Amino acid sequence: MFNRLNFNTSKAIILILCLIIAGGITYWQYSYFSSQGKTETAKVIVAAKNIKEGSKINLDMLTLKDVPVSNITKNMVFQEEDFENAYAKIDINEGTYLTKEMISQQPVPIIEDGMRRVTIRADMIMSLAGEIRAGDFVDIGLVREIDDESQKKTTGAFKTEIIAEKVQIYSVVNNAGVDIDKISSENSNEYDAKEKIPSAITFIVTPEQAVLLKDSEAEGSLFLIGY
Repeated sequence: MFNRLNFNTSKAIILILCLIIAGGITYWQYSYFSSQGKTETAKVIVAAKNIKEGSKINLDMLTLKDVPVSNITKNMVFQEEDFENAYAKIDINEGTYLTKEMISQQPVPIIEDGMRRVTIRADMIMSLAGEIRAGDFVDIGLVREIDDESQKKTTGAFKTEIIAEKVQIYSVVNNAGVDIDKISSENSNEYDAKEKIPSAITFIVTPEQAVLLKDSEAEGSLFLIGY
């Protein structure tokens, strides 16, 4: 009788241990697969509404969204501070993740209906020592020689005048035709100053201004007046 009771007790203990072990394994499996099912996320900035190309971006145009870390790229924008004085380079649809390539820290030149592009020669002196960028607004001046000998006696041999006011720059390129705004220390020799010397400037103008600029370029020397 005693041996049978002892045997039943042993069986009960073994059964309890098996149940405990099985329960532990089940809990471990549940915890493991649950953790595998959880996706780590981070907040990125997306467009809260459609943003038109050239528009100044305000914070009410933006919102935060959780994105799986695996989907995040280094060019995504994470800080709202990056949008201070920022402009949209392209049309941005609602819900689009904002990337650095989509925004500019200066006004983006837009060719509106009725406007044209015209390009003139440039150098370091006439282009404000090269301190100009796409989106900047400038006045354009002309220095020309006076042909009238009698007028030269009173006004001098040259006449200087402004021929266009508040004209927006569309692009600035160097002698190799490379957009100066796109030159960086990553893909160019930062000590090669020649790469950043303007060789040609394209403006957004009316058709009449385009003709005037080309006529003036042939007539004398053009120069820029900055704001």
